[in-house]
Amino acid sequence: MSCEQIEKELALYAYGELAQDEEERVEHHLAACASCEAELQRVRSMSRILTATERVPSEGLLAQCRMDLARAVRNEPAKSRGSWLEKLRGFMGAGVGIRVPAGALALVAIGFMAGKVAPWNLPFLGTGTAGNSAGLQTEGFVNVRSVERGADGKVHVSFDNVNRRSITGSLDDVKIRELLIAAMRDDSNPGLRVETADVLKNSAEEQEIRSALRDAVLHDPNVGVRMTALEALKPYAGNEEVRKTLTEALLSDANPGVRVKAIDLLTSKHDDSLVGPLQNLMQKEENSYVRARVSNLLREMNASVGTY
Repeated sequence: MSCEQIEKELALYAYGELAQDEEERVEHHLAACASCEAELQRVRSMSRILTATERVPSEGLLAQCRMDLARAVRNEPAKSRGSWLEKLRGFMGAGVGIRVPAGALALVAIGFMAGKVAPWNLPFLGTGTAGNSAGLQTEGFVNVRSVERGADGKVHVSFDNVNRRSITGSLDDVKIRELLIAAMRDDSNPGLRVETADVLKNSAEEQEIRSALRDAVLHDPNVGVRMTALEALKPYAGNEEVRKTLTEALLSDANPGVRVKAIDLLTSKHDDSLVGPLQNLMQKEENSYVRARVSNLLREMNASVGTY
């Protein structure tokens, strides 16, 4: 193997991510090449620095990043998909320019892979008093499995935490809210997200819950989830951030049912600022029912159907 080929493999070699035969080829080259051996030591040095530097991410940041990554992979054309290892190799060999940060890149990739196994970290499941008082395992990673609202108004959440666990409480309980937000961000289970959004109907007083619902409206791949999230946001249709979300869904969502629902919520409150977005929608809307709804609304607002 040439030095150029070896340099593309060094970060993966340093983290033990090469197949045995590839690893042997790298080691054979390193034994005879002082330059590549020195480069390997630089990669390992960077790894030690990254490992020794503790960073505490903001709450939910890692989960959001993993969700964004899952969306990017899902939206990528299937014919261009390869293994994550091949993608990483290609990126490192595509003229990144700086050799040393390759270790950081490998750490990011490995971190995302670990995140697939451990998708969420909740403070109340930690080793402190809150976790112990809840009678839960001290391991903080969870995977929410089901969400149900009881006749008494309490919410029952089942989740895996090393072993499957359950917790019951009201929506005022911070532990319940954090689990529900985790469930809304579970990109692998649309049925769970629908159940969770339904539980959150009329209960999105908390900014973080509204944010999770707004994110579902704009980005969830499942139409049922988007529709249920819209219904959950109905009582907050006058909120400025919610209205921005509704307007964006109206103009960009591919499903006509979602667009109609967004229109219903937006027009529940008189707002002349809707004239522009409605006129823009008329220029590209192909669904006859949606066009008729928008046309009637514009006439009711004494606005022209077209833009000038």
